[in-house]
Amino acid sequence: MRKKSIFVILTLLILTLSTVTAVQAYKDGRIKILWNGNTELVPSENDAPLTKNDRIYVPAYLLRQANFSVQLTNQTLTIRDNRFKYLTNLSILDRLQRDFTSSYNEFDEESLNILGKILLKEPVNTTKLQESVDAVDKAINSFDELHLAYIVDRPDEIFTFAGERAENSKLAAQKLISYIKSNDPNDLKEFLAYKDKANEANSRTKIAVGQYFNRSLEKTLH
Repeated sequence: MRKKSIFVILTLLILTLSTVTAVQAYKDGRIKILWNGNTELVPSENDAPLTKNDRIYVPAYLLRQANFSVQLTNQTLTIRDNRFKYLTNLSILDRLQRDFTSSYNEFDEESLNILGKILLKEPVNTTKLQESVDAVDKAINSFDELHLAYIVDRPDEIFTFAGERAENSKLAAQKLISYIKSNDPNDLKEFLAYKDKANEANSRTKIAVGQYFNRSLEKTLH
């Protein structure tokens, strides 16, 4: 692809990118560019910044050194902040953490509520229990639809642990419903075993989401 030198007015960049850039002129007329006041953007010898008619012109490719992507297509120059996708990650992961937590809490509370009614020999309705299990499944499905930006690789741990939590929640619910019908202690024992596995997977899911949140946050700061 033929190399092109693209120059953008620095004052326009300041307005569109909302980033303060300090510019300092040397006595010999050369321009020194400091991004955010401390990181120097170093141009090639052939494409140095220049002043003309009291304006300062800067090669757009220098923005790559400030973690921006710069692409010229026909007559359109596209500039993107590479950190924006990781800022979006923070919002997505915060939502997922809330959805994962609330959906599982509903299942946890409803299963305990049913156990209490069994002990008190009260009538039991399992509709809410099934709805809570469905909500746990739905929380996983929403994850893939949110276009999370990957950091090197897809965050498979989140999917793995969330999947284990959903599967064990479903099995626990099935055994609890079986116990309601059969009053068989083995069904109750299996319910408790699956519930413990679901609890463990839920904890691991929250940790995995939190770790990916921190990794995304680190990307936004560099």
